[in-house]
Amino acid sequence: MIVAWPALVNKTILNDTTWSPTDGLHRDTMRSGKDKKRLASSSVPDVFNVVMIFTKDEYNIFDAWYKITTKRGLHDFQFPTIAGTGNSVYEIYTPPAYSQYGRDTVKCTMTWRSV
Repeated sequence: MIVAWPALVNKTILNDTTWSPTDGLHRDTMRSGKDKKRLASSSVPDVFNVVMIFTKDEYNIFDAWYKITTKRGLHDFQFPTIAGTGNSVYEIYTPPAYSQYGRDTVKCTMTWRSV
């Protein structure tokens, strides 16, 4: 199931966000000869370490959306493409980690994978 991003939460991703393409290869060591390589799947997901800043209200909405709507990352969501144009579908791969950023803001760090 694909869910929508919460309407009252901003979609601004900070420059601290990093992107790490994965090769999607499994390597098997052989007793003799060269290592064998094979693809894990035909479509290898890109991994993004996402950093966002929320107001207190946005934090409350996002946290409820994460826990209830996505069922703690079980359901994928649609979001503007991070590395490109248009919209893409992502999954929250690691749970959000929150920290106080300013007096009225919360920093949220999490890992997303493209689906």
